[in-house]
Amino acid sequence: PTARSLAASSRADSLEGSSHTKPHTPRKGLALRRGPPGPSYAGTSPYTCASPSTCDLYAVVTDLLTKSGPCTRAEIDDALRPHLPAGLEASQMRNRVDNLLRNMRREGRIRSVRIDGKRVWTLA
Repeated sequence: PTARSLAASSRADSLEGSSHTKPHTPRKGLALRRGPPGPSYAGTSPYTCASPSTCDLYAVVTDLLTKSGPCTRAEIDDALRPHLPAGLEASQMRNRVDNLLRNMRREGRIRSVRIDGKRVWTLA
């Protein structure tokens, strides 16, 4: 017997009869999703995304970059501000735009490049 097999057998022996042999149960307080999936938004936009509002934001950014060319983050923020909920705090708006740009970059729609020392977003 190897050291590894001896360690495994001693571990199994020490767990016998302990609480570790109980089947796994989810922790209390965790919400489990039940029921059918949410509504489908397929066909509402040429973009595939989670909700119609996100599709609209994708379209705003894509249209801005198509018409204006490379844009800074401040220009994208200004273009998206009227399309975001009015009750958002500044940090929430920044997070929403961060997530949007990150998702678009990961999907290959846009990319971030440095032009003349400035970071700008362009269509991929």
